[in-house]
Amino acid sequence: MSAQFGLLLITGNQTHQENYARAFASDERCRLIGLADEAGIPQRRRELNQELADELGIPYLSDLSAAIGRDDVNLVSICAEPERRLPLTLACVEAGKHIYLDKDPAPTVDGAWQVAKAIQNNGLLAQAFSMVRLPACQQAKQIVDSGEL
Repeated sequence: MSAQFGLLLITGNQTHQENYARAFASDERCRLIGLADEAGIPQRRRELNQELADELGIPYLSDLSAAIGRDDVNLVSICAEPERRLPLTLACVEAGKHIYLDKDPAPTVDGAWQVAKAIQNNGLLAQAFSMVRLPACQQAKQIVDSGEL
């Protein structure tokens, strides 16, 4: 089977992206297009991004807007720090890209709703890493819901 989905990574090492990227790279349905990030990020973040791009053998794309706008990018995996996720996610959604997020899409509930509405309005799909279905999390929810806690 040839790759069906071109994947752009946003952010590199020390963000969980390295784990997601390896999983996506091992999936025959995906083809890693490159790794990108915002201009003006700290030098350390830039170096961590470049390290992962080099490890994966993909280009570091320095122009985020151009990277998001590529026709061969169908899906974007975003693992930026929480305070950077909202504008990054909205930019990707506005460019018509499906989204894989590391945990919360935004640092506020209002921001999360903004992302959800944008994804829905653009007819896109999104998946966020979550542990809410794990047995321990379900048990904790039951305890909170019961009023015991």
